Amino acid sequence: MDEKKLKALAAELTKGMTPREIVATFEKMEYADPKLAVSRFILKLGDHLSDHL
Repeated sequence: MDEKKLKALAAELTKGMTPREIVATFEKMEYADPKLAVSRFILKLGDHLSDHL
């Protein structure tokens, strides 16, 4: 997945979240690699959203 698609997906998944909520979610992750943190965050959000569909 290229960076542009990843950013679009992240924007879609975080829609409705306040910047503070997004930052708090990232701060909870203790990953050294930011790209890994982003992909983990998206996977976690995807799991969360699929639970509600």
